[in-house]
Amino acid sequence: MSGYTQIKSDGTIRSYDDATAWDDMVGDLFGKRLYSTTGKVDYDYNENCLVFQSGGTLLSANDRVGSNLQIAHAARVGSNIEFRPHLHWFQEVTSGTIDSFTMSMRYRLQRNDEAKSTSWTTITLYSGTDDVFDFTGEVDGIYNQISEFPTIKLTCNISDTFQVQMARTDSNSGNMNVYFMDMHYEIDSFGSDDEFTKTT
Repeated sequence: MSGYTQIKSDGTIRSYDDATAWDDMVGDLFGKRLYSTTGKVDYDYNENCLVFQSGGTLLSANDRVGSNLQIAHAARVGSNIEFRPHLHWFQEVTSGTIDSFTMSMRYRLQRNDEAKSTSWTTITLYSGTDDVFDFTGEVDGIYNQISEFPTIKLTCNISDTFQVQMARTDSNSGNMNVYFMDMHYEIDSFGSDDEFTKTT
Protein backbone atom coordinates (compact mmCIF):
# COMPACT_ATOMS: atom_id res chain seq x y z
CA MET A 1 0.00 0.00 0.00
CA SER A 2 1.12 3.52 -0.73
CA GLY A 3 -0.38 6.94 -0.40
CA TYR A 4 0.31 10.43 0.82
CA THR A 5 -1.40 13.56 2.09
CA GLN A 6 -0.43 16.98 0.76
CA ILE A 7 -0.90 20.38 2.36
CA LYS A 8 -1.14 22.83 -0.53
CA SER A 9 0.27 26.33 -0.59
CA ASP A 10 -3.15 27.80 0.25
CA GLY A 11 -3.43 25.49 3.29
CA THR A 12 -5.98 23.04 1.88
CA ILE A 13 -5.34 19.33 2.50
CA ARG A 14 -5.67 16.56 -0.10
CA SER A 15 -5.09 12.81 0.22
CA TYR A 16 -3.97 10.58 -2.65
CA ASP A 17 -3.92 6.85 -3.49
CA ASP A 18 -4.21 4.67 -0.36
CA ALA A 19 -4.38 7.72 1.92
CA THR A 20 -8.03 8.32 0.91
CA ALA A 21 -10.95 7.09 3.04
CA TRP A 22 -14.57 5.95 2.53
CA ASP A 23 -17.80 7.51 3.76
CA ASP A 24 -21.59 7.12 3.34
CA MET A 25 -23.62 9.20 0.90
CA VAL A 26 -27.18 9.07 2.19
CA GLY A 27 -30.63 10.09 0.97
CA ASP A 28 -34.24 9.49 1.99
CA LEU A 29 -36.31 6.93 0.09
CA PHE A 30 -39.66 8.12 -1.24
CA GLY A 31 -42.46 6.51 -3.23
CA LYS A 32 -45.82 7.20 -4.82
CA ARG A 33 -47.95 4.50 -3.15
CA LEU A 34 -46.29 3.84 0.21
CA TYR A 35 -49.56 4.41 2.09
CA SER A 36 -51.98 2.35 -0.01
CA THR A 37 -52.58 -1.21 -1.15
CA THR A 38 -51.78 -0.24 -4.76
CA GLY A 39 -48.32 -1.24 -5.98
CA LYS A 40 -45.61 -3.55 -4.66
CA VAL A 41 -44.04 -1.42 -1.92
CA ASP A 42 -45.51 -0.17 1.37
CA TYR A 43 -44.31 1.55 4.54
CA ASP A 44 -44.22 -0.41 7.82
CA TYR A 45 -44.54 2.17 10.59
CA ASN A 46 -43.93 -0.37 13.37
CA GLU A 47 -40.63 -1.60 11.91
CA ASN A 48 -39.62 1.75 10.35
CA CYS A 49 -38.88 0.13 7.00
CA LEU A 50 -40.15 -0.22 3.44
CA VAL A 51 -41.80 -3.54 2.59
CA PHE A 52 -41.06 -4.70 -0.98
CA GLN A 53 -43.37 -7.41 -2.32
CA SER A 54 -42.56 -9.71 -5.24
CA GLY A 55 -43.47 -8.96 -8.83
CA GLY A 56 -42.55 -5.29 -8.99
CA THR A 57 -41.13 -3.41 -11.97
CA LEU A 58 -39.05 -0.28 -12.39
CA LEU A 59 -41.49 0.87 -15.08
CA SER A 60 -44.32 1.34 -12.57
CA ALA A 61 -44.23 4.34 -10.23
CA ASN A 62 -46.45 2.30 -7.87
CA ASP A 63 -43.80 -0.42 -7.47
CA ARG A 64 -40.68 1.63 -6.97
CA VAL A 65 -39.03 4.07 -4.59
CA GLY A 66 -36.59 6.85 -5.42
CA SER A 67 -33.82 8.84 -3.84
CA ASN A 68 -31.57 11.79 -4.72
CA LEU A 69 -28.00 11.68 -3.41
CA GLN A 70 -25.65 14.62 -3.77
CA ILE A 71 -21.90 14.09 -4.19
CA ALA A 72 -20.21 15.68 -1.19
CA HIS A 73 -17.49 18.36 -1.35
CA ALA A 74 -15.12 15.93 0.42
CA ALA A 75 -15.52 13.30 -2.33
CA ARG A 76 -12.73 12.32 -4.68
CA VAL A 77 -13.89 13.56 -8.06
CA GLY A 78 -12.78 13.34 -11.68
CA SER A 79 -12.87 10.35 -14.02
CA ASN A 80 -13.49 6.67 -13.24
CA ILE A 81 -14.68 7.35 -9.67
CA GLU A 82 -16.27 4.44 -7.78
CA PHE A 83 -19.61 4.53 -5.95
CA ARG A 84 -20.86 1.45 -4.11
CA PRO A 85 -24.65 1.40 -3.56
CA HIS A 86 -26.09 -1.05 -1.04
CA LEU A 87 -29.18 -1.86 1.02
CA HIS A 88 -29.57 -2.30 4.76
CA TRP A 89 -32.44 -4.70 5.41
CA PHE A 90 -33.93 -7.41 7.65
CA GLN A 91 -33.02 -10.87 6.32
CA GLU A 92 -34.98 -13.79 7.69
CA VAL A 93 -33.52 -17.25 8.34
CA THR A 94 -36.00 -20.15 8.35
CA SER A 95 -34.81 -23.72 8.86
CA GLY A 96 -31.27 -22.59 8.11
CA THR A 97 -32.26 -21.04 4.77
CA ILE A 98 -32.05 -17.31 4.05
CA ASP A 99 -34.48 -15.08 2.16
CA SER A 100 -33.54 -14.70 -1.50
CA PHE A 101 -34.75 -11.64 -3.42
CA THR A 102 -33.84 -9.56 -6.47
CA MET A 103 -33.72 -5.77 -6.30
CA SER A 104 -33.32 -3.73 -9.48
CA MET A 105 -31.97 -0.18 -9.41
CA ARG A 106 -31.68 2.38 -12.15
CA TYR A 107 -29.67 5.55 -11.81
CA ARG A 108 -28.61 8.63 -13.70
CA LEU A 109 -26.20 11.39 -12.73
CA GLN A 110 -27.27 15.01 -13.05
CA ARG A 111 -24.07 16.96 -13.64
CA ASN A 112 -24.09 20.63 -12.74
CA ASP A 113 -23.65 23.10 -15.60
CA GLU A 114 -24.64 20.44 -18.16
CA ALA A 115 -27.82 19.41 -19.96
CA LYS A 116 -30.26 17.23 -18.03
CA SER A 117 -29.48 13.52 -18.21
CA THR A 118 -32.59 11.65 -19.38
CA SER A 119 -31.30 8.07 -19.77
CA TRP A 120 -31.10 5.53 -16.94
CA THR A 121 -28.60 2.73 -16.29
CA THR A 122 -29.98 -0.40 -14.57
CA ILE A 123 -28.04 -2.61 -12.14
CA THR A 124 -29.27 -5.58 -10.09
CA LEU A 125 -28.70 -6.96 -6.62
CA TYR A 126 -29.32 -10.63 -5.76
CA SER A 127 -29.67 -11.27 -2.03
CA GLY A 128 -28.03 -14.52 -1.04
CA THR A 129 -25.28 -13.84 -3.59
CA ASP A 130 -24.52 -10.15 -3.04
CA ASP A 131 -24.81 -10.18 0.77
CA VAL A 132 -22.03 -8.87 3.00
CA PHE A 133 -22.86 -11.33 5.81
CA ASP A 134 -23.61 -15.06 5.43
CA PHE A 135 -26.45 -16.11 7.73
CA THR A 136 -27.01 -19.48 6.05
CA GLY A 137 -27.31 -22.12 8.76
CA GLU A 138 -27.77 -19.58 11.57
CA VAL A 139 -30.43 -19.95 14.23
CA ASP A 140 -33.88 -19.09 12.87
CA GLY A 141 -34.60 -15.42 13.22
CA ILE A 142 -34.29 -12.01 11.57
CA TYR A 143 -30.83 -10.53 11.00
CA ASN A 144 -29.46 -7.14 9.93
CA GLN A 145 -28.04 -7.63 6.44
CA ILE A 146 -26.20 -5.42 3.96
CA SER A 147 -26.47 -6.40 0.29
CA GLU A 148 -24.46 -4.70 -2.44
CA PHE A 149 -25.31 -3.59 -5.96
CA PRO A 150 -22.50 -3.65 -8.56
CA THR A 151 -20.03 -0.77 -8.23
CA ILE A 152 -20.80 2.32 -10.33
CA LYS A 153 -17.82 3.97 -12.07
CA LEU A 154 -18.21 7.36 -13.75
CA THR A 155 -16.91 10.90 -14.12
CA CYS A 156 -18.27 13.37 -11.58
CA ASN A 157 -17.74 16.62 -9.72
CA ILE A 158 -18.86 17.95 -6.34
CA SER A 159 -22.59 18.59 -5.90
CA ASP A 160 -23.52 16.44 -8.91
CA THR A 161 -26.60 14.42 -7.99
CA PHE A 162 -27.43 10.74 -8.35
CA GLN A 163 -31.09 10.08 -9.07
CA VAL A 164 -31.97 6.54 -8.06
CA GLN A 165 -35.07 4.37 -8.48
CA MET A 166 -35.50 0.84 -7.05
CA ALA A 167 -38.03 -1.97 -7.30
CA ARG A 168 -38.10 -5.60 -6.21
CA THR A 169 -38.30 -7.62 -9.42
CA ASP A 170 -38.28 -11.32 -8.44
CA SER A 171 -41.31 -13.62 -8.08
CA ASN A 172 -40.25 -15.35 -4.85
CA SER A 173 -42.53 -15.54 -1.82
CA GLY A 174 -42.08 -13.34 1.23
CA ASN A 175 -41.37 -9.66 1.75
CA MET A 176 -38.07 -7.78 1.64
CA ASN A 177 -37.98 -5.24 4.47
CA VAL A 178 -35.50 -2.47 3.64
CA TYR A 179 -34.70 0.23 6.19
CA PHE A 180 -31.93 2.12 4.43
CA MET A 181 -30.13 2.61 1.13
CA ASP A 182 -26.85 4.47 0.70
CA MET A 183 -23.66 4.58 -1.33
CA HIS A 184 -20.08 4.34 -0.15
CA TYR A 185 -17.83 6.89 -1.80
CA GLU A 186 -14.15 7.80 -1.54
CA ILE A 187 -13.11 11.04 0.15
CA ASP A 188 -9.78 12.80 -0.28
CA SER A 189 -10.24 16.11 1.55
CA PHE A 190 -12.19 18.00 4.22
CA GLY A 191 -14.15 19.78 1.48
CA SER A 192 -13.67 21.53 -1.87
CA ASP A 193 -11.10 24.14 -2.86
CA ASP A 194 -13.81 26.57 -3.92
CA GLU A 195 -17.53 26.77 -3.18
CA PHE A 196 -18.62 25.15 -6.46
CA THR A 197 -15.47 23.50 -7.86
CA LYS A 198 -12.74 21.12 -6.76
CA THR A 199 -9.39 20.44 -8.45
CA THR A 200 -8.42 16.81 -9.03
